[in-house]
Amino acid sequence: MGPQVPGVALPMNRAKNRTLLQPPISLKVTGSLIPRRMSRPKGRGPVILLLRKGRVPTRLPGGRRKKVRLSDLEGESIEVTFLSLAQKLSKVGVLSEEVGRSLLESKDQVSELTLLLDSAKLEINDRAEREKRLEEELKEERARLDEERAKLVEEKRKVAELEEALGQAEESARAKEQSFPDDAATWAACHHTEVARSVLTKPEDTMDFFKTMYKEPEGMRMITEIGSYGFQCGQKDERSLLYARLQKRDPSFDPAKMKLPPLYKEEPAPPPLSLCSRLR
Repeated sequence: MGPQVPGVALPMNRAKNRTLLQPPISLKVTGSLIPRRMSRPKGRGPVILLLRKGRVPTRLPGGRRKKVRLSDLEGESIEVTFLSLAQKLSKVGVLSEEVGRSLLESKDQVSELTLLLDSAKLEINDRAEREKRLEEELKEERARLDEERAKLVEEKRKVAELEEALGQAEESARAKEQSFPDDAATWAACHHTEVARSVLTKPEDTMDFFKTMYKEPEGMRMITEIGSYGFQCGQKDERSLLYARLQKRDPSFDPAKMKLPPLYKEEPAPPPLSLCSRLR
């Protein structure tokens, strides 16, 4: 049994022989016919309600038709009229109290609901657009980060290659530095002319070179032999010239009688390296 409208009592015998409809159906006055199909007790056809502006025809379960005209309710407000109509319909089990009260909803409330719905739709659309833009920006940012990550990986690879090349260069330079004295000595031993030209450019450099050589045993022996050979060659030339002049003045000149060193009869022996030709 549906809920009763306050102040309206339903007869118990009629309520027992009547099947209430579930769920209740809301009716709205729109000025056009609105068909509503509802169940009836067994053996009878469906109940059809037609709501037209100005009157509300109903088909009762007993087969009797009852018409309610708005002109019959002159002097009453619309709210009272609809409440009265809802009470009468609820007696026959057609409308419930909630359905009757739903008929009192004003067009302003519907308009407000429509505006709220439109506003909600706009807000949802705006939020969807924002989310779409944010998603696109996120995709662009992710693509940019991927590109930056790829560049970073490439830069790390290049840095690793440069570090490896630098390590190899440092190792090669260290090895060359360690082997430079031996390599220089080997080169100097095979390139005498280049060494002499590079060392004997200035008197100071030449003196430093010979001083360094004289510190070594072999260098000292070589310098001594070369100096002795040069001294003997010079002494022979000087004596020969001097004795020739003295003998020209005095044909009977004899160095031994005058206690002078004898004249060299042979050429001084050159050192083993045959450097006399370079010194003369």
